[in-house]
Amino acid sequence: MVIVAALGISSIFAVYTFIGPFITDAARRDASLIPIALAVFGLGMAAGNHLGGRVADRYENRGLIWGYSAVLALLALIGVAGGNLFVLLPCLFGVGATMMYAIPTIQVRLTGFAPDAPTLMGALNLAELNLANSLGAIGGAITLDAGWGTLSTVWAGFALTGAGLLLYLVTVARVKPVPRSAEQLSWSGTPAGGRALTPCDRRGHHTARWVSTLCARSSCSDLGQAGRGLEAASVEVVRW
Repeated sequence: MVIVAALGISSIFAVYTFIGPFITDAARRDASLIPIALAVFGLGMAAGNHLGGRVADRYENRGLIWGYSAVLALLALIGVAGGNLFVLLPCLFGVGATMMYAIPTIQVRLTGFAPDAPTLMGALNLAELNLANSLGAIGGAITLDAGWGTLSTVWAGFALTGAGLLLYLVTVARVKPVPRSAEQLSWSGTPAGGRALTPCDRRGHHTARWVSTLCARSSCSDLGQAGRGLEAASVEVVRW
């Protein structure tokens, strides 16, 4: 999944890194338009992230597959007609939006493979973003050094994202994430039944977990002492 994310997300950096040359060299416009192009790109990212989060909550694969596929179409459009400013700017918005549309699904899928280590999976997500940054910029630099033109960087991104999407479809998309435990569902606020947990539910759950831990760690064999421990725990639940 980390490789899928690093390859797929790299195209956003194959575009973002070279927005300046896209405006001044490809579209032949004044450099004063570069901040506007960057703002358009950023607005697209904000919009895509908002929508992508909703999709990631409901669908397992749709956000990534649709996001990567849309990015590929927009990259091809930039590569063919990006010299026209009125094509370039909407496409910049679209690339930012569609890639950020996919990223929440990446995070959810990654966490699903190790639900007991969400912090570690979050760190891996940031690591793959940094790797994607390097891959996109390096791929774009290679095409420029080869003399293929300013807009050739998007084709480097196209190849990388295409590889990421293909790898996802033949490998990760077929693997089901690990189901979340009851404890994790209590933290998210929605148990298996779909009813939102109340503060009292959460307190009772954490007390039950404490009782379970107490019983597991207890070395006494005296049933009376164990009963007193459970009675104290029950009193604590009632008090809460």
